Amino acid sequence: MKRSLFYLLMLVMIFISGQLQAALSWTTHAPESSEVKKTDGHNHNARNKGKSFFLHDSIGAEVEIWLPTLEQQPLVISKTGVVKVKATGFDNYHLLYARRQLDGLDEMALRYQYMRGKPSGESPGLLVGHSKGTLEIKPSPLTREHRRYQSGDTAKFTLSFNNELLKLQPVIISTSNGTEINLHTDNKGQLTVPIPEDFSNIKSGRRNNRPAEFTLISSITQNETKYQTTLNADYHVNPSHWQSRLGGGLTILFGFIGGLMVLRYVRRRETEYA
Repeated sequence: MKRSLFYLLMLVMIFISGQLQAALSWTTHAPESSEVKKTDGHNHNARNKGKSFFLHDSIGAEVEIWLPTLEQQPLVISKTGVVKVKATGFDNYHLLYARRQLDGLDEMALRYQYMRGKPSGESPGLLVGHSKGTLEIKPSPLTREHRRYQSGDTAKFTLSFNNELLKLQPVIISTSNGTEINLHTDNKGQLTVPIPEDFSNIKSGRRNNRPAEFTLISSITQNETKYQTTLNADYHVNPSHWQSRLGGGLTILFGFIGGLMVLRYVRRRETEYA
């Protein structure tokens, strides 16, 4: 029985993997020809106009931004899938929300994005906890803005269907660095995601290493309708990559200085007793 369940999960994961390239999903890493590359929000002029995101497979999707207060505002999406998001005036996490409902298909794409402004007075838990669709992946908890997702760490999520946690539900994590891992929720509907160590040419200092993105995707079919959901987020190089090197260098340096001080003390004592 266990072996049959294992093979069934593997088949479902293979099927989901084949849908990754055609999944409704948010990202900032758009194709080279996209407007996102021209206005990606990493220069001062772009900041004044807001930040641009790209919605893959966006035809027929409706897009919104949800404020920390749960207020929902429509967003305009271009023919190339680019969505420009301007400041809302509120501080804290916002939600980029996209959904497409067709005959036999119900898709949803989510991305929690930190934005600055005046205090909203609301906890991020209000935004995360609010139901957004039939099949949903939720951060558990949502990482804080100053903490962020980091390579080599693990992150927790839950997966629900009609607000009921899904046990042993297949999920795939796919990263912009090319990593793809098959996962599934546990017996409580909780998902533990290992954030991949897939950065190359790592440099010292966070600002010298551009973040990558991961996308979680899962789907289920019930009553002749396929439900598919994605959750997208940035992740960063773990600071331990350069902090450990710095710590090792300081240890050697202090050891060398300490050795010189001990040697000088011994020689002075020898001179006193000579």
